Amino acid sequence: MNLYLIGFRCSGKSTIARLLSDRIGLAAVDTDSCVVERCGCSITDWVKERGWTAFRTLETDVLQEISRLKTHQVVATGGGIVLYENNIEVMKRSGFVVWLRIRPETAASRMTADPNSPGLRPGLTGEDPIAEIHHLLQERSPLYASAADRVIDCDEMRPEAIAQTILRWIQEIRLWPEILLEPSSESPPGENPTDRRSVS
Repeated sequence: MNLYLIGFRCSGKSTIARLLSDRIGLAAVDTDSCVVERCGCSITDWVKERGWTAFRTLETDVLQEISRLKTHQVVATGGGIVLYENNIEVMKRSGFVVWLRIRPETAASRMTADPNSPGLRPGLTGEDPIAEIHHLLQERSPLYASAADRVIDCDEMRPEAIAQTILRWIQEIRLWPEILLEPSSESPPGENPTDRRSVS
C-alpha cells in the first residue's frame, strides 16, 4: 500500500511527502517530477507543445506505473490528478488518500511567492490567476472529496504539524503495520474530524 497526498497547487504535498519520508524512512515520490523527467522539459513547455490532454495522459501513465511497480511510498500527486476517474480508482485501490485542503487565498499567496510556479504550474483557463484558482477549486473540490480517505485543512498549520497528523492516521489504520512509529497524543489544529472516512 502507498500513501497518496492530493490537493490543489501549493497545498504542500511535496513538502509533506518529504517530511513523512524522512520520518518513517520510506521513498517519497512526486508525480510532477516524474512527468518532467519523462518529458525532458518543464510542464509549461510540454503543455505549450502538446496540450493539456497529452499531459494528463502522461500523468495517468506515471501514476499507474508508480502504483503497480512499488509499494510503501509517500506519493505527492499533481493538482489535477483527480480529473480522471481512473486515477482516483488507482489511488484508492493501492493505498490511503489524504486531501491537503487549502482556501483559494492561501493557494494564490503561495503561488505568488513561489519562483518555480511559472514552470511547474502553467495557467489552465487564461483567466486572471485569482479568478482561475477560485474556478478550479470549485470544480475540483468534489473530486478531491470523493477520492480522499481523510481530509486536513492546511491553511493555518505548519508542515510539521500536518505531517504529525498524517502519521497519527497511519498508526490508527495500520497502513504499514510492520513499521513502528512513536505514539503521539497530540491532536494538531486544522484536522476536521467530520471529514474522517473509514478505510477498508
